[in-house]
Amino acid sequence: MMHFMVNGKSVELSSNPDDLLEQFMEQVRRQYNSDTALIASIRVDGQELDGSGEAALAGRKVSEVRSIEVFTAHPRELAEDTLQSLIEFTSHLESFSLQAAKSLEEGQGLEDLNKLIDGIQTFTEALVNTKQILRVGAHDQVNLLEADLVSILQDIADFQQRREIPHVIAMLREHLPSNLIEWRTDGLPALIRSRDS
Repeated sequence: MMHFMVNGKSVELSSNPDDLLEQFMEQVRRQYNSDTALIASIRVDGQELDGSGEAALAGRKVSEVRSIEVFTAHPRELAEDTLQSLIEFTSHLESFSLQAAKSLEEGQGLEDLNKLIDGIQTFTEALVNTKQILRVGAHDQVNLLEADLVSILQDIADFQQRREIPHVIAMLREHLPSNLIEWRTDGLPALIRSRDS
């Protein structure tokens, strides 16, 4: 029999042992995500569940799992943690940008550029969600950085489409890292400060 816990307390949650784990997890997400609490993490048999871990559970039945632990947090708390994480994430994106420039310069494939684009997408999605949760209104400094980031990404896409690789390399080596540094030193700290006011 599976042991189900929420924030360290045993909870009875009806499930048929023959149900697929995906169905059970959907039920858990519906029940424990709300305006006042969001699921911060899930552990299945002691292992933190992430995208690849969840895919590995596909097809398994509830009866094949010993324990599921769900940890919730207030959305505001998660958003605040996300802002702190994004500060560090901008350093990683800066490194990805420089690596993508180097790879293009050496005539290698677009793998590093695609990795960077995925990272930028993750950054912007997290930023939008965080601002929404924290109800951060118009913020001039952040709005300028967002517009600059969009402009840089558009220029990279345009130069790449026209096969103007030296311009793409310049954008990746200079302009994008500069924007990411401004996010790290000014934009994200400003959002953190505005959250407290």
